[in-house]
Amino acid sequence: MRHLKILLLVLSVILPGVSFSQQDTSSHTNTQPPKPKKKKKFLSVGSDKTTFEKAEALFEEENYEEAFPLYKKLEERYPEEPIVIFRLGVCYLFQPGGGKTSLEYLERLDQSKFKKTDLAYYLGRSYHLNYKFDEALTQLNEFVLRKNVKQKEKDDAMRFIEYSKNGKELMLHPRGVKIANIGPPVNTKNSEYVPVISSDESVLIYTYRGERSKGGKQFLPDQPDPQGEYFEDIFITTKDSTGQWKEPESIGDNINTTGHDACIALSNDGQKLFIFKNLPSDVGAIYMSRLVGDTWTDPQPLKGEVNSNYWEGSISLSWDERTVYFSSERPGGYGGKDIYSATLQPDSSWGDVKNLGPTINTAYDDDAPFIHPSGEFLIFSSKGHNTMGGYDLFRTDLVGDTAWGEPENLGYPINTTGDDIYYVLTSDGRKGYYSSGSIGGMGKQDIYLLSPAIIGKKIVLVLAKGQVTLDDKPVSAEITVINALTGKTVAVFHSNSNTGRYLINFPSGKEYKLVFKLESFDPMTRTLNTLAVDSFYEANIDMQFFTPEYLSKLKSKKDSLERKDSLMTKVDTSMGRPLTFDELLKQFGDKSMDGLEFTVQIGAYNLPENFNYSSVLKFGKVTKQKLDDGIVRFVIGKHKTLNQAHDARNKIVDAGITDAFITAIYKGKRYLMKDLAANHFFSKQ
Repeated sequence: MRHLKILLLVLSVILPGVSFSQQDTSSHTNTQPPKPKKKKKFLSVGSDKTTFEKAEALFEEENYEEAFPLYKKLEERYPEEPIVIFRLGVCYLFQPGGGKTSLEYLERLDQSKFKKTDLAYYLGRSYHLNYKFDEALTQLNEFVLRKNVKQKEKDDAMRFIEYSKNGKELMLHPRGVKIANIGPPVNTKNSEYVPVISSDESVLIYTYRGERSKGGKQFLPDQPDPQGEYFEDIFITTKDSTGQWKEPESIGDNINTTGHDACIALSNDGQKLFIFKNLPSDVGAIYMSRLVGDTWTDPQPLKGEVNSNYWEGSISLSWDERTVYFSSERPGGYGGKDIYSATLQPDSSWGDVKNLGPTINTAYDDDAPFIHPSGEFLIFSSKGHNTMGGYDLFRTDLVGDTAWGEPENLGYPINTTGDDIYYVLTSDGRKGYYSSGSIGGMGKQDIYLLSPAIIGKKIVLVLAKGQVTLDDKPVSAEITVINALTGKTVAVFHSNSNTGRYLINFPSGKEYKLVFKLESFDPMTRTLNTLAVDSFYEANIDMQFFTPEYLSKLKSKKDSLERKDSLMTKVDTSMGRPLTFDELLKQFGDKSMDGLEFTVQIGAYNLPENFNYSSVLKFGKVTKQKLDDGIVRFVIGKHKTLNQAHDARNKIVDAGITDAFITAIYKGKRYLMKDLAANHFFSKQ
């Protein structure tokens, strides 16, 4: 939709003040002196004319970013020149966060003098971007009724009419979510976008474009250009002990080059990073780097059929790392970008590529898939369906084993009139991250946090995480996940060699065996039963391997389950016989006091890797306490009264841990119930 020549011709008629010479150069044949001419506004010759023509050429190419500073320069000398105001209004329309300013410029123009231009189209788009949908519909409907509008331009305007109608409807039912800019040190005055996270939110990786970019300002790689744009780099940050993001750092020189390097996805455990590269030999391909210890390997293109001779630029990895969902512009789709799936082949390549079909893919762009670790739903961005403008975020739920249901718009204010894309969620669905150029940000693009991340969908899965050690030092081990019913291998993971940490998400409805393998040691197996899981649970399963020499030292420690220190060195007999547990329950079961809470101990071991507690995960988070005697105690739940703890203990016993018992925590110290009874603790309060 660019009719520059027509526009200039029209403007030269309806806006006589637009001129490119300093004086009238027409000839006069009569002998009478010419009549005085009314002084006109004009653009002067020389540098101003050259600047204007260069700006117009860039505008015609839709290169609004480079045209913008030229028009701003002209505005300094000609602040009321209609064509400059018009052009700046359009340029602001395509700048991140420029929607409000765009409308201010375009509303300054006298529409009666622009009836034969596309002002109504741009004004309608600007109204739409500013959520003034009725005004947008007025302008856009007026534009499409004109006789001289080409069909492509009419189709484009009709699309924004549909956006505006969708926007009106979606804003009638806003979603109850909280959206916040995550602020510094991640967000700066520059651009930060496409955030990706490990599923437990311990790692954040994103694309950065600013002064810290390795390539600096360039026109092409290795060709510095002070007037150019900063090239993209990938940055990484982790959380400190208070849960705040640390100062981000470059992910490494083997990944960041002097060209564009952008992250697009991260595996759930944070150890596989997917990268988009745009090379002279390829319009866009997907690469992957692995985290080995604390170093990322050199990115390698994905093997198999994911990459083609066409653009591929978004991807997401399933929980078992055997399926990827990606976007591509390859032929045979439904229009623009489409979303496809591919499965892992025996030779570790990706094949069996399938288009997800017309339920998800539209005649417009469908991009940025994110498969949740539960495997039950897929988030993606689309310019089709009932979007309220540009890309909107949608959710589609898995129906049966392979079919996807009708996509649902995530709603306002999650979706806006701009592009809403690249959205990732934590395993528990409580938090989501995305990037936006919204008004009020710190820079051109910022990263935002949304909570809750998903509405109307219950998250059901178990997040298993832990540490693998050899003689109490971190080690890399192979972790094979096996379907306990069929005996088939489901997935293979590895703990990190630097930290020993691993993270695996398990969908509900199956029983799994986790086989931990370390060279020169017998494999160790743990069972994780998710058959009865009906919500999100987190299970901590540490695995400890020992050499014979180290094990002999551990066995020399006292193997007692009793604490050495009791509440008092002497039993208080001044108040008579200690109460039995049943008597304590009857007299003080509902009593609560500051500093006192009760928990249920479900196990105590010298070798904690021998304890399987998957059957009680549905009752709460299991934590470990290592006391002075070297014994690791497993406890679950925190309760304010003894009755509450007693009810919880009974449920745990029914689940199979028959020796579970209640302990008390008073002002940070752990006490056995018999010690409290012997010293008449409750009677004294």
